[in-house]
Amino acid sequence: MVIHKWTVTSAIVLVAGFVFYFFIYDSPEKQIQKQFAVLAEKLEKQTGESPLISAGKAKAAADFFSHTCTVDIPEYDTQKKITAKEMARHILAFKSRFVAVQVKFYDLSVELTGENTALVAITAETRTTSASGEAEENIIEFECLLEKIEDNWKFYHISAVEVLEK
Repeated sequence: MVIHKWTVTSAIVLVAGFVFYFFIYDSPEKQIQKQFAVLAEKLEKQTGESPLISAGKAKAAADFFSHTCTVDIPEYDTQKKITAKEMARHILAFKSRFVAVQVKFYDLSVELTGENTALVAITAETRTTSASGEAEENIIEFECLLEKIEDNWKFYHISAVEVLEK
């Protein structure tokens, strides 16, 4: 009888551990994947979106970046260190040039390089619509270095690997 109770108790603890790991616990890879999904939402702009909403979303998007982030995009002759505050201004300036912006991230590959650092390879697709109705699509492969700061993964280096389509 004692062995039976121990076996049942062990089985319950084992099942609870599996449920926690697969349904509740987010691995660093899952956390980073969710972060990119939220970032895409913050970078987007809907037709008719008010400037105040755009500014709020740009500020929220900038929260995904460390205090200073190095951005390296050789195809656009861009290589500089940008603070999170400057990043919000750059995002807002970009979004203000268009009536609509759509952003999608896919082909996410996460490699944990340390306990609190990760290398992420990802493809970003942006679709923009100008005030004249002209649509443009850009697809760029990026390598991003992220570090975990106060339980949040933040970008500290972004480098364009290849511009696939302009």
